[in-house]
Amino acid sequence: MTEGLLRRQTGTVRAVDGVSFDVARGESVGLVGESGCGKSTTALSVLRLEEPTGGAVRFDGEDVLNYDDEELRRFRRRAQLVLQDPDSAFNPRQTVGEAIEEPLRIHGLPNPERRRHVVEDTIEHVGLPADAADGYPHEFSGGERQRLALARALVLNPDLLIADEPVSALDGRTKSGVLELLARVQSRFDVAIVLISHDVDLVRRFCDRVAVMYLGRVVERGAVEDVLTNPAHPYTQSLVEAVPSLDPTAVASSPALRTDELPDATDLPDGCRFHPRCPAVIQPEGIDLPHEEWLGVTALRFRLANEWGDEADRRELLENGSTPSRETTDPSFETALRNAFDLPESDSTAESTLETAINALESGSLEAARRQLADGFASPCEEISPAELEVRVDGESATDATTRLVACHHYNDDISSGESSAPAENHSSK
Repeated sequence: MTEGLLRRQTGTVRAVDGVSFDVARGESVGLVGESGCGKSTTALSVLRLEEPTGGAVRFDGEDVLNYDDEELRRFRRRAQLVLQDPDSAFNPRQTVGEAIEEPLRIHGLPNPERRRHVVEDTIEHVGLPADAADGYPHEFSGGERQRLALARALVLNPDLLIADEPVSALDGRTKSGVLELLARVQSRFDVAIVLISHDVDLVRRFCDRVAVMYLGRVVERGAVEDVLTNPAHPYTQSLVEAVPSLDPTAVASSPALRTDELPDATDLPDGCRFHPRCPAVIQPEGIDLPHEEWLGVTALRFRLANEWGDEADRRELLENGSTPSRETTDPSFETALRNAFDLPESDSTAESTLETAINALESGSLEAARRQLADGFASPCEEISPAELEVRVDGESATDATTRLVACHHYNDDISSGESSAPAENHSSK
């Protein structure tokens, strides 16, 4: 991070961490997730347009991060990038033919006539007439410019194409046309494609496999139809649920997120990065509450940690921010708090901790209440970063079972005992 006119460095943000996926020739792999999850940084790191601080990027068995300048130049001839904004590929003062020809000149094709022939041939491959080479960028529609940007990426006949949100700025009909073009290009040239998108439905339609990213990490990856039809990770479930349905009677099959707010990238949560939003946070050892009551406890902890900055905030939010779920004539602070958050009264261990925390809140000691609730209700999801595990997911029949890799404590038998807050019951780890 930098600030000020002199761009003084004030800190660092690890945009991606431990991301792992592979793509074979002729295959398409999707990277999907919300904006800001690290998809584009991953793409730039693969091509060394951003320099990774660690790890490895292997291309034909060689680590790209160890390439010298000449090796890197040869690699970039074989690996190309298509960006969301096609205008970034063109100089408005150049014809599109000159822009598409430029990589050929840089990479050593000296004959102008030969370069022109390759440019026109490539433009025709993306569905435009050869004489489009003589036009200027502003003379083409958005869909045509995206086709020409794809031609510029394909002119060197690459083995790997990374497409970063290539159709997100296009209308539905144009988007379908560009996707069909990508599919034809892949089939004709046997190119490997990494498609980066926040659009789950687009990835489902185009890709063979998918890696779901959240805050710089891959949380689930596998065959696209398996992962997006029967997701195992709570975050993947929320992404799939967010896709609009044409069925007006459709009902969400997974719990809503605890909050829509993303954590600050400069202050990422410990443990599982998804836990502040996860509706399936694991209960700590010794606590066994009904799921709704457990969510009430976590909601109170979240409100204390993120919104109640002082006594005035606490009282205002308690009075105006929640609707009591139980009928009562008791006007006490404790009753109001229990009603607002559906706090349990039955579990002796939970009750002892809650009673102490509520007393601290009532006396205005917010920090003491935070500590008490953290000590009594800290989930392993908050403390331990989940490892990626191979998970078997059952289908409608035994022959429909599939496997994929998932980074979630619910599939780690050493952490989760299969309590009621698990995201699904038809999953098991290997």
